[in-house]
Amino acid sequence: MVEGGNLPEAARVLRVVLKVAFTPVDGDERVVATTEQVRRIARDLDAAEQYDTLLLYLVRPVPEKKPERLEIQQPLHADPGGS
Repeated sequence: MVEGGNLPEAARVLRVVLKVAFTPVDGDERVVATTEQVRRIARDLDAAEQYDTLLLYLVRPVPEKKPERLEIQQPLHADPGGS
Protein backbone atom coordinates (compact mmCIF):
# COMPACT_ATOMS: atom_id res chain seq x y z
CA MET A 1 0.00 0.00 0.00
CA VAL A 2 1.29 3.48 -0.83
CA GLU A 3 -0.25 6.63 0.57
CA GLY A 4 0.77 10.23 0.24
CA GLY A 5 -0.47 13.25 2.02
CA ASN A 6 0.34 16.11 4.24
CA LEU A 7 -0.99 17.92 7.25
CA PRO A 8 -0.77 21.69 7.53
CA GLU A 9 2.71 22.75 8.66
CA ALA A 10 3.99 19.16 8.67
CA ALA A 11 6.56 17.40 6.53
CA ARG A 12 5.11 16.00 3.33
CA VAL A 13 5.24 12.24 3.85
CA LEU A 14 5.04 9.38 1.39
CA ARG A 15 3.94 6.39 3.45
CA VAL A 16 4.65 2.88 2.12
CA VAL A 17 3.55 -0.35 3.81
CA LEU A 18 5.33 -3.41 2.47
CA LYS A 19 4.76 -7.04 3.47
CA VAL A 20 8.02 -8.96 3.76
CA ALA A 21 8.80 -12.66 4.26
CA PHE A 22 11.48 -12.05 6.92
CA THR A 23 11.51 -10.58 10.42
CA PRO A 24 12.27 -6.88 9.83
CA VAL A 25 15.11 -5.88 12.17
CA ASP A 26 16.94 -2.55 12.03
CA GLY A 27 20.38 -3.01 10.43
CA ASP A 28 19.55 -6.32 8.72
CA GLU A 29 21.03 -6.31 5.20
CA ARG A 30 17.63 -7.26 3.75
CA VAL A 31 16.05 -4.26 5.47
CA VAL A 32 18.79 -1.94 4.17
CA ALA A 33 18.48 -3.30 0.62
CA THR A 34 14.67 -3.17 0.64
CA THR A 35 14.68 0.38 2.01
CA GLU A 36 17.06 1.59 -0.69
CA GLN A 37 15.06 -0.14 -3.41
CA VAL A 38 11.83 1.48 -2.19
CA ARG A 39 13.56 4.91 -2.04
CA ARG A 40 14.78 4.51 -5.64
CA ILE A 41 11.31 3.55 -6.86
CA ALA A 42 9.67 6.38 -4.89
CA ARG A 43 12.09 8.99 -6.24
CA ASP A 44 11.21 7.89 -9.79
CA LEU A 45 7.49 8.58 -9.29
CA ASP A 46 6.09 11.50 -11.26
CA ALA A 47 4.72 12.97 -8.01
CA ALA A 48 7.90 12.40 -5.97
CA GLU A 49 8.66 16.12 -5.68
CA GLN A 50 5.47 16.55 -3.62
CA TYR A 51 7.05 14.65 -0.72
CA ASP A 52 9.94 15.36 1.64
CA THR A 53 9.99 12.20 3.72
CA LEU A 54 9.65 8.47 3.10
CA LEU A 55 7.92 6.59 5.91
CA LEU A 56 8.36 2.89 5.24
CA TYR A 57 6.68 0.17 7.27
CA LEU A 58 8.07 -3.32 6.75
CA VAL A 59 5.53 -5.82 8.04
CA ARG A 60 5.86 -9.58 8.36
CA PRO A 61 2.49 -11.20 9.02
CA VAL A 62 2.65 -13.95 11.63
CA PRO A 63 -0.34 -16.32 11.67
CA GLU A 64 -2.46 -15.97 14.80
CA LYS A 65 -0.03 -13.43 16.30
CA LYS A 66 0.65 -9.75 16.08
CA PRO A 67 2.61 -8.87 12.92
CA GLU A 68 6.31 -8.10 13.23
CA ARG A 69 6.87 -4.53 12.09
CA LEU A 70 9.68 -2.04 11.59
CA GLU A 71 9.18 1.67 10.88
CA ILE A 72 11.84 3.48 8.85
CA GLN A 73 11.72 7.23 8.29
CA GLN A 74 14.19 8.88 5.90
CA PRO A 75 14.42 11.95 3.70
CA LEU A 76 13.12 10.96 0.29
CA HIS A 77 15.56 12.96 -1.81
CA ALA A 78 18.69 13.28 0.32
CA ASP A 79 21.17 10.54 1.19
CA PRO A 80 20.02 9.15 4.57
CA GLY A 81 23.68 8.80 5.58
CA GLY A 82 24.10 12.54 5.31
CA SER A 83 26.63 12.58 2.46
